[in-house]
Amino acid sequence: MNKELELIDVLFDWAKSRGLSDITIKDLKTLEMLLKQVASVITEKIEEILDVLEDMAYQHCWNKQNNKFDSFAISSNASALRLLAKHGRIRIIKEYGDRVIAKPVEKEGK
Repeated sequence: MNKELELIDVLFDWAKSRGLSDITIKDLKTLEMLLKQVASVITEKIEEILDVLEDMAYQHCWNKQNNKFDSFAISSNASALRLLAKHGRIRIIKEYGDRVIAKPVEKEGK
């Protein structure tokens, strides 16, 4: 069974459990389409936020002498670098508490 059919089954069971027995497969497919559109918008906004955070990291954490990011033991910088690493934007090399050292990740096409 593919993911879409599984999602429809889950939504249908959920609707029935709440007394919405008159809901149809067409209704659920419409709901699924709307949820996909919402997920797409959310993903787009997250990428936009990560772009801004990455720009901030280059301005606040970039060490030109060794071409690496350095949080300089500032907790907000360390959190930003960890979040960027979690999303594959940078790669952490070393961590010591709030001191985070990281390298940029090569982007496709560069």
